[in-house]
Amino acid sequence: MNPLALGAVGGILLFGGLTVARFERDAANDLKSRLVISSETSVSVRTRLDLAVLDGEIAGLTVHAHDFETNGLPIHTEPEHSKRGRIRHLTLDLEHFLLTGLPVESLVAKIDRCRFDLAYAAAHHRLRLTRSGAGTIEVRLKDSDLAVFVKKKYPNLSSVSIQILDGKVHVWGEGQFLFAHPHFDVTASAEIQEGGKLVLTGATIAFDGKIQSPEATQSLLKT
Repeated sequence: MNPLALGAVGGILLFGGLTVARFERDAANDLKSRLVISSETSVSVRTRLDLAVLDGEIAGLTVHAHDFETNGLPIHTEPEHSKRGRIRHLTLDLEHFLLTGLPVESLVAKIDRCRFDLAYAAAHHRLRLTRSGAGTIEVRLKDSDLAVFVKKKYPNLSSVSIQILDGKVHVWGEGQFLFAHPHFDVTASAEIQEGGKLVLTGATIAFDGKIQSPEATQSLLKT
């Protein structure tokens, strides 16, 4: 059987008739099993198909979930498996969840040209992503939630407040630094570097109103 015919058979087996609804339901339940859930948790998978499904390609697949906890995104790649299936546009639409303890208002990722295990999807009605394409991600956080998370992560801070506005970060509060317990004030710009690392640049730090030297500032930022 040539590859095109094989893809057509796979598409018909996976997406023929009521099998579409079953795939969406079972795939959603599988993703839900990877999360810490509550009575408010909801997870759904929706597919958008066109004639390319006859060659094992899904035009669009959207995962929507809200009100859950996780230590990582519910979908990850398993590159050791088959990459026969294709997803033209993959969307993750997540709302009101805890990511490794950090409250996240929303996360929307739009990724093109992904691959998945077509045979596994046909046999088990579950999504096994085997290669991720490229795309964009938008994350919304509340300043107050970020401040609570930072305070838990750094117990030497007795109080902390954070404001992020127009790419500027303002952090202030009190904390234990060596043998001192000063009021600190940090102002910096937030930039994305190396494709996905959030870093603070052009920072100024003041202790009890006294601005620190550039050398001391860099040392403190590394700490």
